[in-house]
Amino acid sequence: MSKTFWGDALPKRPKQKTNKFSNAGGFTSSLDGVRVDVRTDTKGSRYSIGNLEGTEFTRMKRYALMLTKWSHHDTAKHAKRWRVTQEAAEAANRVITNHLYQQVFLDDPTQDTINLTPYVNAYKQDFVTKDLITATLSLHGTKAMDTLMRQIHKDNPLAHEVLSDAIKTIDDTMDGRWHWIDYLHETDRRTARYASYCYESIANIIDNSDESYRRKRKGDKKGKGKTTKGTGDIKPGDSAKETFRANKRVVLPIDEYNDGGWERPYLAKHELELPHTGKKGRRLIPANEGKTPKMFYRMVSDPYKRIFQSKTTTPPRLRVLRWKMRLYGSETIR
Repeated sequence: MSKTFWGDALPKRPKQKTNKFSNAGGFTSSLDGVRVDVRTDTKGSRYSIGNLEGTEFTRMKRYALMLTKWSHHDTAKHAKRWRVTQEAAEAANRVITNHLYQQVFLDDPTQDTINLTPYVNAYKQDFVTKDLITATLSLHGTKAMDTLMRQIHKDNPLAHEVLSDAIKTIDDTMDGRWHWIDYLHETDRRTARYASYCYESIANIIDNSDESYRRKRKGDKKGKGKTTKGTGDIKPGDSAKETFRANKRVVLPIDEYNDGGWERPYLAKHELELPHTGKKGRRLIPANEGKTPKMFYRMVSDPYKRIFQSKTTTPPRLRVLRWKMRLYGSETIR
């Protein structure tokens, strides 16, 4: 087998000034150690893979090949722009690569290339860190992820709940948008922005999963053995989900209710997805300055004689939301 890396045979990407991939050095024997850094400057991109023979190393070389094609360029720079960690941005590259690898090679990249024992032991001993959650979610879409989730469900139910929510959110976000990934190689920046949105969305979900785990774990510890005000005889420590709901919202149980095999009903005030300003849009209001006077009747009724008109401004958050809805669709985007 030639020592030339397969990535050198790829067609030139529009945003990449050079197509050279140099070896960054270092030997790796697992899929976690495969690294590809796609650059847009003249220094060229770099990769780290294992160069031995065998089925496992062939999988890692193919995986590195897919990373050179589908990794977002300048990950460190875009991670700052997306306000996420660089590890989360690299995990987003792996999530998309996992999906495309199985379509191209009809194979699972984690077969015999991933050792799940360190993952299992960390969750079992409750040594859950942000790096661990990020590394776990980077296996999304592989058989190793399914095996690991079954084991986490037994050892750490709270971590399993957080990871399950993150996986479902990623699937819902990318549902019907996988074809946007092809726009990563478009020369038109406006079209390529659709692909960047997919990478940014996955990176944000992965980066926020650790905060969600810390929040739920803190609420679980705080509610153990205590009764929350307004919850009657229900102890929030019974489940992490119940604790989070009791701590974050005003929950009023209906005590005069016969269970009869049904769940106990609650009256809860749900949070608004967007802050309500009381204004549906821009409207005209009187002003002291302007070009053309239009409210002459205010010369008599208004003590300040505001005969000009001006328009109210939309809050910045709503302006950004409306721009995203026009660009990415009419669905709700937080």
